[in-house]
Amino acid sequence: MISFGQDTFLPLERAVRREWVATNGRGAYCAASVLGANVRREHGLLAVPGADEKDRVLLSAVSETISSGGREYDLSTRFYPDAVFPEGYKNLRRFSRYFFPTFTFVCGTTMVVKTVLMLHGEETVVIQYTVHARTGPATMTIEPLAACREAGGLSREREGFRWEEGRVVSDREESVWFFAPGFSFEADPCWNKGVAYPADDRPGEEDLYRPGRFTITVEGRATLVFAASAAPLGEFDVETAFLREIARRDALLERANARDDVERELVLAADQFILRDSEGPLIRTGYYAGSEKGAETLAAAPGLLIATGRYEEAKELLLREGGRVRSDPFPRVPGESGMFCADRPLWFALAGYLYARESEDTDFIRRFFLPILDDIVDLLATGVGKIRMGSDGLLEAAGPNIRTTCDLLNADPEDAPAGAYLPIDLSLLWYSVLRGFVELADLHRWPGRGCSLLAEKVRLGVNKEFWNDAEGCLAARIENGAPVPTVTPSQLLAVTLPFRILPGLREQRLVTAVHRLLVAPVGLLSRPPKGGNNSLGYEAAAAASFWGTFLSAYLTAFGDEPDAEAVVSLFLEPLGERLREGMLGCLPSSYREAGAWVPAGLPAHALAVAEVLAAKKRTSARPAAVTAAERTVLTRLGAVE
Repeated sequence: MISFGQDTFLPLERAVRREWVATNGRGAYCAASVLGANVRREHGLLAVPGADEKDRVLLSAVSETISSGGREYDLSTRFYPDAVFPEGYKNLRRFSRYFFPTFTFVCGTTMVVKTVLMLHGEETVVIQYTVHARTGPATMTIEPLAACREAGGLSREREGFRWEEGRVVSDREESVWFFAPGFSFEADPCWNKGVAYPADDRPGEEDLYRPGRFTITVEGRATLVFAASAAPLGEFDVETAFLREIARRDALLERANARDDVERELVLAADQFILRDSEGPLIRTGYYAGSEKGAETLAAAPGLLIATGRYEEAKELLLREGGRVRSDPFPRVPGESGMFCADRPLWFALAGYLYARESEDTDFIRRFFLPILDDIVDLLATGVGKIRMGSDGLLEAAGPNIRTTCDLLNADPEDAPAGAYLPIDLSLLWYSVLRGFVELADLHRWPGRGCSLLAEKVRLGVNKEFWNDAEGCLAARIENGAPVPTVTPSQLLAVTLPFRILPGLREQRLVTAVHRLLVAPVGLLSRPPKGGNNSLGYEAAAAASFWGTFLSAYLTAFGDEPDAEAVVSLFLEPLGERLREGMLGCLPSSYREAGAWVPAGLPAHALAVAEVLAAKKRTSARPAAVTAAERTVLTRLGAVE
């Protein structure tokens, strides 16, 4: 459980950087800060997928007050450019989050415990208030604040919003339905103007529509329910809904064999990225601006689905994505105009191989996977347009607008290719795909098409053309016939992919070089620092998605050493604290160095969680078990501080 007491809510500048998200498994979510206040434009109590595949924040927040003993107390907090009002954080005593975000307020002699639940599979958010009115009646008032706009945008006062038979209807005829048993409703429409979002880098204020207020008076101990939905709500049992969701998440943890608190948090974080629509499962790359398309979703699949034991969903995802890979092997990169993804077929093939290896699903392998794998090998070996294979078996991207997933995750504008180039990660993936094809073809009596010889050619080509013996690492790419010697996180794939392409000593030298030049306390730098290990010399950013990749690489390269798991545990030791920063229980796409390393990029990133979870599952050592003596094993490696 992640929990914060009252002493952590001040200063507000720090508290607004801690946030939570709850999801419904269908693309809808609710999110806010630990104060209960929205501090980003994407925050809201009910955000749902729009028709244009962009999230829409329907219900921004609720304004809550409780009157007891002749005084009125605020539960909600809202920010304005020059003020904070209401100031519910002053009555907030504790925020906790394990299965559900929970807020505990003390308001004079009345205590209120507020718990938020997104109904799984439905676009409905439920808030349960447990009120303990010790010395007389208490009156609770709830005022909904609707936005009905695109997440990332801002709402403005406009005509067309109205209250209509238990719902708010917007100018676009979007509806937010309410369910508040026992409450009375008084219509009092107005616009709450000038709301600000202090954790958002984009300037601007917005106006929120208040249709009126819900009111109820209780005595003693009472449980109240307030729900909002994108569809009409009938009667439902709130206690059953909570118990059903607890049982679902308990089953996820049991299936994943989560061994400690950090692993449990990561397994639950992984669940937030796994969605389902009418065609089957999807993986969302992140919150709040993630996509369900592109190679990154397939790169995350092994960590999110296979490492957590969700084999059936992994199979469904592969069945779904197989047709897409055949029809559009090199799709446009979501959100990147004019960019194409070079490695989607390879990440699909790798995810399929890992599923086949773990599940031994013979029918899937023979009837579905091997035919598609055959097509992928033929596509890349013959070369069509965006990707072509050279006589040495290595793969070349036809132009600078053809980028690999690792390139896009670790984008460095100072080190972008100018023309056609051979990225190291493309050939590393290609080698593992070829070897996986050979293995499965042999097991299932499928024609291997000479892929064993081709794989050997690729192995020799990588070791000859990319290896930099002076630096003990691989080149980032080959451009205009010359290696570009920059050390990048992507070359760790040489060690972490299922089939090892480098001799053992080279693996160890590569991992040591990456550690020496790129490892920061929270991830891997995009490029080596200038002026030595302790002088970054530029606004540094560390990609959290490669943190787990490095840990897996270390285990592979140094796994035979008796202290290998202890070393990995040392790197994992700060993970518990990192899960208490930014998006709680999750990892961001990157961290930014600003005196201290702070979350940046996507607050919640699927691939970062997937890679760290996969690394965590590989070692049985726990951070708490690491002794002070074992810390000396890191003296041979100097991390960037």
